[in-house]
Amino acid sequence: MLRIVEKLLLITTVITLLVRNYSEADSMYFTLSLLTLCCLYGWLGFLIFTGVRLRSVFKQVAYSHLKTADIIIAAIAGVSISMLIIGILFKAQYWPGATPNLAGGITCVTAITIISIIRLKSNKVIYTAILTRTIPMIALAVILYNMPLSMRMNLFKVHNTKVKVSILNDTTLK
Repeated sequence: MLRIVEKLLLITTVITLLVRNYSEADSMYFTLSLLTLCCLYGWLGFLIFTGVRLRSVFKQVAYSHLKTADIIIAAIAGVSISMLIIGILFKAQYWPGATPNLAGGITCVTAITIISIIRLKSNKVIYTAILTRTIPMIALAVILYNMPLSMRMNLFKVHNTKVKVSILNDTTLK
């Protein structure tokens, strides 16, 4: 169930990103879909990665086949991906603090990716699930982090002229 919700949120995010260029109100849907995805990974990411069902989250039997370290790494991976999504959202919306958020998210997710590669042999299911999410997100975040402001403004349209001028005048967003 959680993986279906995750896929729907990812599809919604991509659709709203594509449609966002046509309407000012669509940036609200983009923001809501990313924030919901952020909450999903932050609070329930360990369930997505470990394969534990939501209805058995409080049952000890659901975790009997897992090592404590695997559960902890899965939880940290969820929080780290959540941080990265916040950084991507801030950068796409031209909000202050985007660069430090994105840099912190890239650092945390890169560390989790390295740990997952090292521990891949111990539990292939969990660490493959983590890697299939972290590697594309790191790539996207690094591209956004290094993308010039002019290119970003072409990709993420700003409809309000006053906002566009303030973005161009704000040196912290470049």
